[in-house]
Amino acid sequence: MNDTNNNLILKIQLAKELEKAVRYQRLNQELYNHLISVIMFLMKAAEKLNITLPNLDKIHDSISRIHSIMDDVDDILPSSSPIFEHPNKIPEDGTEP
Repeated sequence: MNDTNNNLILKIQLAKELEKAVRYQRLNQELYNHLISVIMFLMKAAEKLNITLPNLDKIHDSISRIHSIMDDVDDILPSSSPIFEHPNKIPEDGTEP
């Protein structure tokens, strides 16, 4: 095999791995959204029904930790990364790339 073929194979493998990383990032974001929604729903329902949740400070600490973890994930592969855009996408200003 020549260097061109080796480079092509390497690029294909890298593209597949990047695709997996992007998918994991999106799944993590979705899990995060659902987790925070459920926690906030339960906390609001408990407050409305005058139910005192035990260890509320630990719940708040956990929420902070969840936010921090997602910030770390976004630092690695931000959802606004150009990686997520199709290479032939026309910019919003309508000009060709």
